[in-house]
Amino acid sequence: AVWAAELPQPAGPVVTDRVFFEVGLCPTAFNNARTIGATTALCEDPTPLGRLELGLFGGVAPDTVANFLALVDSGALVYTTFYKTFPGEYILGGKQGSHRYGMVRVPPGVRKNRDVVRAEAFRLRHDRGGLLTLLLAPNEDDSGNGSVGAGEDAEGGGGTGGEGLPRGAETEFAITTGPGPVPALDGTNIVFGRVEEGIQTVQEIAEVPRYDPAANIRGFNLLASALGDSRSKKAQSSWGKPLKAVVITGCGRILPEPAEGPETLSSEAAPPPSGLAS
Repeated sequence: AVWAAELPQPAGPVVTDRVFFEVGLCPTAFNNARTIGATTALCEDPTPLGRLELGLFGGVAPDTVANFLALVDSGALVYTTFYKTFPGEYILGGKQGSHRYGMVRVPPGVRKNRDVVRAEAFRLRHDRGGLLTLLLAPNEDDSGNGSVGAGEDAEGGGGTGGEGLPRGAETEFAITTGPGPVPALDGTNIVFGRVEEGIQTVQEIAEVPRYDPAANIRGFNLLASALGDSRSKKAQSSWGKPLKAVVITGCGRILPEPAEGPETLSSEAAPPPSGLAS
């Protein structure tokens, strides 16, 4: 007889590429003491928080992975933020907009994503923590109710899609925090990777204090939204935002081990955007 523990386990998606994020934490959301001409509104020297190593599923979502690698290789994600957090569900990054405020300025290598019209790309479920997913589902209030998507940011950033970019050039992503699933994301967003190292860092990001309005304020705002008050959407855009900026301070590919080299992985860091220190 074969014990259950010895039975073959179901194979997950094949990891075709690996990347890393170095993550830091600023003392505040924005640096109000910044000087005239500063290239960023964030702090200049974030305190190291941790490192994420991500495995990407190029066979499941080839265009999504190619676009993500273009962001990594170009350094477009360096000094961008995880701009919203929802403990027990996910953290959000990759929002397009002004890089000065920690958002992504899309590089030329990002192309129209054909995965968004391929049913096969949507088959993976958000059934655990540590899953990396491309955000596609619309969400007007952007308030973290289990459906996420684009919206205008209060600090001047555009939503997913970006100025001059076609639908299908999305860059906004989420990483599920666990421990449970997030079924509301299933079927409308594309799982294209997983956290291989650093799930504790994901959870620490989710625990950074955030703006969370009192229940009566939230209820009043949702009522105003239902009545068509356009100011409610702008107010809701701040819900779930960390009170301290969570910054991607470095990123790059994790290169495969050489056939007869050291056992430790080598890594190739992307250059920081022009005008910022590494």
